[in-house]
Amino acid sequence: MSETTVLRGTVEKITFYNPANGFAVIELNTGEELIPAVGTMFDIRGGEEVRLTGTFDVHASFGRQFKVVAVEHCPPTTAAAMLRYLSAGGVKGIGPALAQRMIDRFGAQTLEVLEKEPLRLTAIRGISREKAYAFQATYLQQIGVRELIAYLSQYGVTSDEALKAYRALGPGCLASVKTDPYVLCREELTFTFERVDDIAAQMGFAPDFDSRIASGIEYVLRHNLTNGHTCIPKDKLTEVAARLLGRSLEAIDAALVSLVTAGRLVGYVAQERPYLFLPEYYEAEADAAYSIQQENQRKTIEITRANADIARR
Repeated sequence: MSETTVLRGTVEKITFYNPANGFAVIELNTGEELIPAVGTMFDIRGGEEVRLTGTFDVHASFGRQFKVVAVEHCPPTTAAAMLRYLSAGGVKGIGPALAQRMIDRFGAQTLEVLEKEPLRLTAIRGISREKAYAFQATYLQQIGVRELIAYLSQYGVTSDEALKAYRALGPGCLASVKTDPYVLCREELTFTFERVDDIAAQMGFAPDFDSRIASGIEYVLRHNLTNGHTCIPKDKLTEVAARLLGRSLEAIDAALVSLVTAGRLVGYVAQERPYLFLPEYYEAEADAAYSIQQENQRKTIEITRANADIARR
């Protein structure tokens, strides 16, 4: 088995990059040699300094290369490093000439100004107020995504999964995950409840955490959608959720009341038995029922008219 190695250097060249999954082929300049490196390196940029963790391998066609398993982006700290980073397209819209003017004016404080005081950039020829804010937004998103990827990677979350979470939850994604990891249970993301539950446990969240119980209940409802059930009888839902979450029936009942009150679930009584829906599926069922009712009324009117016509003849 190859020994795990850590390399630090500058991204000299990006030979290939797939923005959909972050897979990249680069040349890393360690200061001593150029090393081909391959693997998932989301948002890798030419000219930036990185710390790569991985193993050396020999490819049948491409020879010796470094297989990357983790990436740490190292923010440039000197004016020269910042110039290389910005000139190579580190921030969309900033090319070599503009990067040089920014460095000439702000030196090693350039990225700090970009992050915290973007309007100061308008003193530079070619940067309007709108451009300054656009540059800041791009840079902050880049920082946010990288921080999220780095944080979630310790729990086995891939760069692609972290990017999807960022897109779904927005710039405050990292803070949201740290406060409540169960936000990752959103339907448009690919995390199962069990996986998020494991992440939350590793983060130190207690089994009786309110969001855990709410997400577990919603998970049971969503899971049953695959069996064709858009709702579940309250007593059955309470029993299954209690077993899944290891909580008492009383705790689940209390959570159900809170979820209905908050609009996260919808209660409905049919033949004196209470059922619970996810809101979007209750609305879908209600719309379908209304359409059927309207169609039945239309047909009833048509039949009545037809009978009247027949009677007149």
